[in-house]
Amino acid sequence: MSDDPILIRQMNPAVEGEESFILATWLRELRDADPSGLPDQLWFDAHRAHIKTVLADPKSVVLVAAAADDPAQILGYVAAYPGSHLEWVHVKKRYRGEGLAGRLLRAAKVPSPTPSRFSTPSARTKIRHLWRSRDLRRPDPR
Repeated sequence: MSDDPILIRQMNPAVEGEESFILATWLRELRDADPSGLPDQLWFDAHRAHIKTVLADPKSVVLVAAAADDPAQILGYVAAYPGSHLEWVHVKKRYRGEGLAGRLLRAAKVPSPTPSRFSTPSARTKIRHLWRSRDLRRPDPR
């Protein structure tokens, strides 16, 4: 038995609220980063359909980081097509800076560098930072 307080597991649509949490956070963060003038209803309908397709696609990998003592408590998640691209990675604010996104990316077998389908400007910097070795990390000069 592991003493690791974090459990990384497959997304389980049977867990109440899990898919809803992923949809809500992914959509909200993506919309906040989108400067387009597309009306909300059109924007959300189109992106919700895309996210649901990714979550249901057997070729995609969707992993959830949860509290080991409460597997229904989501701390973060990743959605990716290993060997192709990263769809999205999310970590709850209070768990950021603890290496959870990196653990999710490694567990999903997302190699460095893998293109992201969507990202926010701050996420691009953070993901580049995650791929560098911990002992070699320095502020990105760009």
